[in-house]
Amino acid sequence: MLTHPSEQLLQCAEKLSAAMPGHAALFAADQALVMLRHQNSDLYLFWIEILRAILVVEETDEPPHLLH
Repeated sequence: MLTHPSEQLLQCAEKLSAAMPGHAALFAADQALVMLRHQNSDLYLFWIEILRAILVVEETDEPPHLLH
């Protein structure tokens, strides 16, 4: 079961979303993929949590489309 993002993650997501309007979720997803390719599971999980928080902040259930 997924838990609601922490207040700290939500604050980070709000700042990232404000700094990158319309692009924050894609940026977080890209960073997660980079960490996965580098086999850095801790940072991968961090970026996945940030992505989840961005989706909450931006009030959407749809993840960014990485493949067009």
